Amino acid sequence: MRRIDLHCHPNTQAWYDATRPYVEALRRYWNRPWEPKTEEAVAAELADAAVEAVLVAFDTETVTG
Repeated sequence: MRRIDLHCHPNTQAWYDATRPYVEALRRYWNRPWEPKTEEAVAAELADAAVEAVLVAFDTETVTG
């Protein structure tokens, strides 16, 4: 088994709402739609890829309003 530490965004509606000022820039930068997904869909994608996630809270709304 190999462990890799990486950074990712959950792409849920809550994430989308909190980072709204940056979503268009992220879409252009990564050349992808960045549309919100349900928490269940995100969890299923991680499970399907055999990724073990550790969630870390980050309060973007306090900074972005």
